[in-house]
Amino acid sequence: MPTSREMNLENMMIKNFMDNKVKTQVIATIADYAYSIGKSVLLVTPGKKAQDELVKRCKSAFGLSVPSKDGRLDCMITSGLGNRQDYKDPVKRKKLAAWIGTFDWVLADEVEYTINDAGNFIYSSATGATNMYGFSGTSDKNSAESITFSGGLTDVVVRNKDLVKHFGPNLVYRVPEDKDIYDVRIKTTSLDHIVFEREDFDENGNMYQKVMNKIWMDQDVCETIVKVIKRYPLLFIPINNLANILYEWIDNYFVGVFRILLVCGEGYVYYDLKGNRKVLNLTEACDYIKKGKVDVIPSTSSGYRALDLPKLQNILLVEGLKAGVVLQSIGRIARSDTMNIITLCSMSDKKIPVYSKADQARKEMYKTYYKNCKITEQIIYEYQL
Repeated sequence: MPTSREMNLENMMIKNFMDNKVKTQVIATIADYAYSIGKSVLLVTPGKKAQDELVKRCKSAFGLSVPSKDGRLDCMITSGLGNRQDYKDPVKRKKLAAWIGTFDWVLADEVEYTINDAGNFIYSSATGATNMYGFSGTSDKNSAESITFSGGLTDVVVRNKDLVKHFGPNLVYRVPEDKDIYDVRIKTTSLDHIVFEREDFDENGNMYQKVMNKIWMDQDVCETIVKVIKRYPLLFIPINNLANILYEWIDNYFVGVFRILLVCGEGYVYYDLKGNRKVLNLTEACDYIKKGKVDVIPSTSSGYRALDLPKLQNILLVEGLKAGVVLQSIGRIARSDTMNIITLCSMSDKKIPVYSKADQARKEMYKTYYKNCKITEQIIYEYQL
């Protein structure tokens, strides 16, 4: 028989708030409520960017400082926890677990990305917690399906068994509504000109990386991207684990043409038109955008989740197959009522290895997820940019 605590956890999982601005506001509101009635609250995020956003929201909405001076409100990130001395050393780890066990409430943002060895340690150590809530736009990071027991032990339940163990199934599952979405397909000859060689598909190497580098470092393709940025200002361009492509664009095509805000592991790196480089904090980055000082926002996976940058309406999709990548990155522009999801397509409808199949999968994914919204497909030819 499950314990009363396990039954409570199973029935207190809140996930899938697509609008990150609403989601972080909900987390901050719950944190403020619990703290105000004398409870101790531990916030958990997968990484520093999500932590920055949540800490910023707690402060701006309720004047809450995280961590609080009295120690009743604090925050942990799962990324890097395994390398910390207080985790690796058995004695210090025991003390860390005891400290985690003092918290009454645990609130996890982007919860599916905290389900790893570090997250399991945190949640298993939260022995004093009476309330545990998890939040995400894609709690099932593979396909963004609802995690529910209504159909029994389905594939989605099984692959999320560790998440369910700590938080239970979806209590709230909401898909977006009332948004005007433009599925912008930009037809360009630049993709037609790329020639692939046999060695590009050598199984001894990283075929995916070779093909992606060949596409996105091609001069004609890069020049097309420059045109897209000029047509769709404040363009968000996420790329996962291919940072070399982003730096190729910045160094050889963007500097001197655009004001750039690169979101990466280092932080929020701003380049002015002369290429001068400055690392900003989250508040400064948002201020630069609000003041119209940013033209393009390339991003590594650091900017995919739990990041609330203002005024974003345009995204260029270049890769990704999982909901945790594709839908989360689209979620960065989902605060606006109108969104442009932009994709480069071959002028001749040529099938591009790796890219064309993934493009179709991404299209099906976001059309399914945004099925309650109005989606309009637009075909734009490169000469119209």
